[in-house]
Amino acid sequence: MLRMLAFALVLMLQSGAKLVPPAAHIPATELDTALKDAIARKRVDVPVQTVDAGGHNVEVAMVYVAQPTGYVSHDKVTEMYYVIEGSGTYVSGGRLVNPTKADIAPTGVSQSGVSIEGGTTRTVGKGDYIVLPAGTPHAWTQIAAPLTYVDIRIDPEKILLPLGKRRLK
Repeated sequence: MLRMLAFALVLMLQSGAKLVPPAAHIPATELDTALKDAIARKRVDVPVQTVDAGGHNVEVAMVYVAQPTGYVSHDKVTEMYYVIEGSGTYVSGGRLVNPTKADIAPTGVSQSGVSIEGGTTRTVGKGDYIVLPAGTPHAWTQIAAPLTYVDIRIDPEKILLPLGKRRLK
């Protein structure tokens, strides 16, 4: 009996039997509220939730874009867009022309430029998915119909803080 208890204890210790937090759950109503807030306050980007995912943070934001944006790249944060509605043209890759350092509140230290040289231009719409690795220059250059998308940000250096601990522009 004692041997079985010792064996069970060894198995528990080896399996790392620690409690881990539950999965993050963001109800559709919360995403809708964030989108309405973005439109009402004329903000492009509204972070909804930032999750400590162990070695990195993951943030979910709602984004509404009704006109072309500036040319930027984010030093440490990878972004993934899932387009819910609208359509537009974006350019990514290449290099920023005349880059300057910018602290963009939702995405941390970034670079902004006057244009992108050598990038690839694509037209996207509802249902499309875009992955922008950290350091990739990008911009929306034409908006055919206002875009709404979910932006999932992967932050390996935990620059993106929980919402109550950050400043938003």
